[in-house]
Amino acid sequence: MLLLACAGLLAACAPAQSTSPVVRPEIIKPGYDSVATCKTLRLDSDGVLQYTLVGVFPNKDERGITRDHYQVTCPNFTITHTRYGETVIRGLDIAELEPLLTTESVGTRPPYFWRVNWENRIDLSQPGVLTISSKDEKPDYGSAIVSARQGTGALHPVLYKGVVTPFTYDPARPVEIYVPIARSGYNWSRLIWDASTKTLRIDPEIPMPK
Repeated sequence: MLLLACAGLLAACAPAQSTSPVVRPEIIKPGYDSVATCKTLRLDSDGVLQYTLVGVFPNKDERGITRDHYQVTCPNFTITHTRYGETVIRGLDIAELEPLLTTESVGTRPPYFWRVNWENRIDLSQPGVLTISSKDEKPDYGSAIVSARQGTGALHPVLYKGVVTPFTYDPARPVEIYVPIARSGYNWSRLIWDASTKTLRIDPEIPMPK
């Protein structure tokens, strides 16, 4: 009985494990206009965020850039970026994401984030359909590979050996988009787009399923 009592006492006195969430620095600080600041945000394909904190009197505007872990809370959307490179954007549809992801756009070419080679791009503009679009009449896809799946279903070749095969999916469920990790030009390997919750997850190093 004594041993049981001691064991119970030790268990009661053991330090509780912390379950507090990870706190990431909030980019928009008090004393700055969140609406105006959120219009300046530009996010590139590896999670680097460029921004201008728009000051409210007497604060001056402050330009910044960060690639460390951070949180951005805007009136209608949020961005979370972890130390491991994952980025999650919540609250924007595909059209609304476009201005945010144009930091590496060159001329009339698609934003680098979505680009396949030069003039071609991953296209999610039509609900429930993932395809590759191009402004060229005879697009050159090179050796680019883009694939997709939904749930645990088989991987579908959206772009393979220069052939585009659109992938039809259920927009009420998340769709996963993959490109080879070793391929040059991209700083992400998987996107998960959930149109029902307006959530885009960007992963830097998730291998393409076999």
